Amino acid sequence: MNGKSFIFGLDDKILKIEKYCEKFLKEEKDNFRIIKKKFSIIPTFLFYGLPGTGKTTIANEVYKKLKKKYNIDLYFLQIDELISYNFGESSKNMRNFFEKIREEIKKNNSFAYIIIDELDSFTVNRYQNNNESIKRILLTFNSIIDNFFQQEEFNKMIIVATTNMEDSLDTSILRRFFFHENFNITLDKKEFFNFLNEINKILNCFHFKNTKDKLFEIYQKKKFTLGELKTIFAHLYLEEKELNLKILEEKESFFEMTQRERKEEKNV
Repeated sequence: MNGKSFIFGLDDKILKIEKYCEKFLKEEKDNFRIIKKKFSIIPTFLFYGLPGTGKTTIANEVYKKLKKKYNIDLYFLQIDELISYNFGESSKNMRNFFEKIREEIKKNNSFAYIIIDELDSFTVNRYQNNNESIKRILLTFNSIIDNFFQQEEFNKMIIVATTNMEDSLDTSILRRFFFHENFNITLDKKEFFNFLNEINKILNCFHFKNTKDKLFEIYQKKKFTLGELKTIFAHLYLEEKELNLKILEEKESFFEMTQRERKEEKNV
């Protein structure tokens, strides 16, 4: 793999997101400054898709590319560490997190690249969530985004959030993310066969020659993510088992799991 991340079908997306980010990191031309303000263009990215579709991997890949060209530091917003059930403590923790970054930006004359993994862990629909602490931190997040935009603080910050549940996110949160990137990609047959070839180069234990077409059929039918397939092949390798198509046919994919859970919720 030449030391590169194991990524398929996402090269164009990486280049596109990197290009978007660079518009905010480069010295701004007057016309972009005006356009950005008038059209509320802010460097907030929402990556959505099933588990195993490469959202967090791509977020990190984009940062690595930007780091080579710019003085930009990586930060992770860990939701679990911020949430407190003491009144007002969660909101305070959220504000302190961003304030600390703002101070470091000024001190180091740098940019900040902030990854928020699993955004849905605290931003599901506020009307469905009875936890007051969660509601307060959601409103605080919205307020921080709005205040930074008004003060043009976003000239120095890029925020990338990932979620498995875009359709369950509070609409107020969705509006705070200008760029929405769908990671539920599907490889065509040629790309899928290339993926299998790379699997075999690394593990050197599977022979896909006579099963490629059937594997592609299962992949399409069950809507497996590439992350799921890599995990399945890795387990077979570690357990020293032969590739058995029945294992793939019987395994519930993330997509199937999601569909089943939604049906169960409707029936409750």
